[in-house]
Amino acid sequence: MNNSTVMLRCSLSSPSIATKIVLTAVYAVIAIIALLGNCAIITIAKTRKRIRKVPFNFFIISLAVADIFDALVSVPISVLVMYSGDRWFGGLIGDITCKLVHFFNMVSLTASVFTLIALSADRYLAMAHVFRKPLSKRNVKLVVLLLWLLAAAPLCTVFIKYRVRGGNKGYKCFGRWSDDLETNLRYYKIEVGAKFTFFYVVPLLLMAVMYFLTILVLKKRQVFVENMSQVRVQAQNVAVIKMLVSVVFLFAFCWIPNYIALFMIAFAYNKLECWPLFLVWSLFVPSHVNGAINPCIYLVFNESYRKGLKRLLASCLKQPAVDSVTKRTNEWSGFSTLERDPSRRGIKGFFRDLSKKTSESDEVTYETRF
Repeated sequence: MNNSTVMLRCSLSSPSIATKIVLTAVYAVIAIIALLGNCAIITIAKTRKRIRKVPFNFFIISLAVADIFDALVSVPISVLVMYSGDRWFGGLIGDITCKLVHFFNMVSLTASVFTLIALSADRYLAMAHVFRKPLSKRNVKLVVLLLWLLAAAPLCTVFIKYRVRGGNKGYKCFGRWSDDLETNLRYYKIEVGAKFTFFYVVPLLLMAVMYFLTILVLKKRQVFVENMSQVRVQAQNVAVIKMLVSVVFLFAFCWIPNYIALFMIAFAYNKLECWPLFLVWSLFVPSHVNGAINPCIYLVFNESYRKGLKRLLASCLKQPAVDSVTKRTNEWSGFSTLERDPSRRGIKGFFRDLSKKTSESDEVTYETRF
């Protein structure tokens, strides 16, 4: 849950025990799937050579890291708020943890948004400017680092807004812009409007324009596809765009209930109190589901990730996948030693070695450019 719900003492009424049990189970399942799925995506991207050599996949790693932040920080905060409201502990440590927890709670959202924008821009440039030199791994890593710094910059207000308040009756961690309730409410409305505009509406419009232009480029390029190599490249480009558009649609769908709840708290809190309590608390669940479904989208649309997952599962089960090169070598038992070993420069070995080098160079060009 976005902890802006604790503004103005606006913790919603404590849900029933049944509601707590159901939502706790749902959050536990979401967190487990998000952690396992995104950790698997990062492991595959870092260990599988075919994926690791494509700089584009570092953006996917950035999205996976943001989803892990959500599972490790935001989901536990949602469960904590559901059981204890805004109760906290005092002292310097309490004040520091209050600020840091809410900072990391929101940084996963902003980092995801900025990374999705960068992905849409990168795909448009890759499709529209085919002869442009692609970004190197080092440059992509620098771009990802810059995205996270930009995502953290607007959240510095968290360190001003959130702090521990209380005394003998207990301590509470919540954000307040002003001790005057009317002034605080006015600033909170501005905050909710700004978040919705800059972290939802504007990014979605930018991504919609980028992907619309990218799809137009792909349709125009279909006319000039002449050979099987171009058909293969075109098919992969289409699959990548489908994957990223699905991620964007999922983001838009999962986050709109969260913003509905925030707008209701800011502008119509009295009406929100009349809603069924289970429905109100459930509005914050889809935003966390987003991080659990993203890895599934990568696996559905990307064959390399599917193969990487099979190898990862095989290694975890101590059943290493059979290497196709080794298998072919074992099947050549009818040939002489000279023919089997290309390094000995037999006639067949020479042409086998030549074809191998040609296929490897084609694969490198194919993977790095697209």
